[in-house]
Amino acid sequence: MTAQSRRTFTLAEDQVEFVDRLIESGQYESVEEVIAAGIDAVKSKDERYQEWLRKEVGEAYDEAMAHPECLIGIGEAFAGARARHAARMAEKG
Repeated sequence: MTAQSRRTFTLAEDQVEFVDRLIESGQYESVEEVIAAGIDAVKSKDERYQEWLRKEVGEAYDEAMAHPECLIGIGEAFAGARARHAARMAEKG
């Protein structure tokens, strides 16, 4: 069995009502079960985010470092974005 630790926290009224509805509907048997499911969902989301950082961002960084001649400075990037925005605004009239 997993070690347990008691915590006390406050929920907003809409959160309390939501938890109560989940229990009343039979989806969950207790507040603890709802909270555990919520933590599991956040944990899963965080794991996917960390994997994305390692894979996608890491690969993009490695590619940028392998070809630094393709990189542009932040000033040039913002100047380009401002120019594209100005052009779009001019088109709209």
